[in-house]
Amino acid sequence: MNVVHSDQEFAASPPSLFLAGPTPRQAGVLSWRPGALALLARLGFAGTVLVPERRDWSARFDYLDQVEWEFVGLESASVVAFWVPRDLDSLPGFTTNVEFGRYVGSGRCVYGRPAHPLPRLALPQAHGPPAGGHPGGDTAGGGRGAVSRHHQRLGPSPAAGPGTPRLC
Repeated sequence: MNVVHSDQEFAASPPSLFLAGPTPRQAGVLSWRPGALALLARLGFAGTVLVPERRDWSARFDYLDQVEWEFVGLESASVVAFWVPRDLDSLPGFTTNVEFGRYVGSGRCVYGRPAHPLPRLALPQAHGPPAGGHPGGDTAGGGRGAVSRHHQRLGPSPAAGPGTPRLC
């Protein structure tokens, strides 16, 4: 598995997976992405994982560089995997909402969220499962398991022209 963080030069070859979802913005809030990487490693994922976090968040960086890296990653990834914990205090995911809206119909989106008592939006039910037929899951493992099933079902991505959804 090749892991590329946002402070590294962008390089991704299929199959590639973008770990979309809220990023911690305050000290003491842990990222969910290390757990996702560990699970993908255990599942034997052999592609590129695009992680929209710097390896060292204490480093000073140009926010515009971050936004540009994420845009290229989201546009080029074989699968965009959304984990939306919907914790309004620590990981609200407001930018994630916009990104999900952009990619939900792309044919390469999977969605996962925790099973907790916060009021749920009817998003998955109102729009049906995200394109590709994988509704994701109610746990981090369930959502990431959906990513694994998405890869297993579709196999390697054929060469695709502009405007053609690339499936992994």
